[in-house]
Amino acid sequence: MSALELLDLAEPRVNREINPDTVLTAPTHRLRDEVDKLLREILSKQHERWALASACLIMVITGAVMAVKLRDAQPLHVYLWSFFPALASIITIMSGQQLTHNSGAIGLLLLWAGVAGLAAFTFGTFLSIRKH
Repeated sequence: MSALELLDLAEPRVNREINPDTVLTAPTHRLRDEVDKLLREILSKQHERWALASACLIMVITGAVMAVKLRDAQPLHVYLWSFFPALASIITIMSGQQLTHNSGAIGLLLLWAGVAGLAAFTFGTFLSIRKH
């Protein structure tokens, strides 16, 4: 039987009002906690991978936009202006993944905020260099 099937069988016996099965109480709660923890980990890893893939695409675009904006600057200068926003995005994604793993779906806001912030920075830079 799967863990969810076992929980479906055990929870009615543990939660009944008259003569609950106290032997199953601790293992049922422990199994429920483990299943919930595993589901949060799966959710956090899936979103982390999608966010990193999205951020990589935006990082390439950020580098291109910064190269156009700083066309007369040294390559290292252009690299740094692309690197630090990308680094902030990666740190935010990793922090959001950890928060999602520990606390649930609320961490997805932080996780995707890193991607949104990098996209906003890139779009703002693009707006500053576009020709009217």
